[in-house]
Amino acid sequence: MKLKEFLNEKELPSAYDENKEFKLKKLGFKKYKKLEDGSYEVWGSYKGNPKDLPIKIKIIHGSFNCSEQKLKSLEGCPEKVDGDFYCSHNDNLTSLKGAPKEVGDDFNCKWCNLKSLKYAPKKVGGNFNCNENNLIDLEGSPKIIEGNFNCSHNKLETLKGGPEFVDAGFICSFNKLDSLKYAPKFVGGDFICYRNSREFMKKDFKFIKVGREIDTYRQRSYYTLTNKPLEK
Repeated sequence: MKLKEFLNEKELPSAYDENKEFKLKKLGFKKYKKLEDGSYEVWGSYKGNPKDLPIKIKIIHGSFNCSEQKLKSLEGCPEKVDGDFYCSHNDNLTSLKGAPKEVGDDFNCKWCNLKSLKYAPKKVGGNFNCNENNLIDLEGSPKIIEGNFNCSHNKLETLKGGPEFVDAGFICSFNKLDSLKYAPKFVGGDFICYRNSREFMKKDFKFIKVGREIDTYRQRSYYTLTNKPLEK
């Protein structure tokens, strides 16, 4: 039996903690603080597999990138990320369980094998990219997106559960949509939705306020809105 298994975390000798903190410095974290629950708050960014971390990071003041790590789960990821969070290009990742609850900038989970957005962060300060997955709806996504929202190249049959307000662009192309019911109420940038089960017309957008352009057929159907709702 290993010492770590024999003793509780609070009973571990200080030399054990010093060893973990030495590894933190080697990973490039210039500052760190041990929290009451035994996890850490760190300053700096990390790129790699969460399982390779010597400690449990709860809060990271920087970015966290675990893309292309052949992950099957997001266990070991921080609960709060001040910068960007990337977990893209993990073909065996089918769930966002373990993902941060809050991300200060971009959240990117594209090119995985996600079936659902359950466990996605409730707050994202930048872009939200969940394109190139196997989503059939958007249940679990944040309700407010302060950047772009890209859910293209999925198997979406409905936009149910998706964001209500998107500050920049909304992209839902290359899906199986035949209705824009449950689309965001407000999109500050472009609304791009070509290559779905049917070509959407101007009347389909009458309940959506779009700030810039609507593209329902790439390079053919554009309607410039200049921050005004579409005419009935």
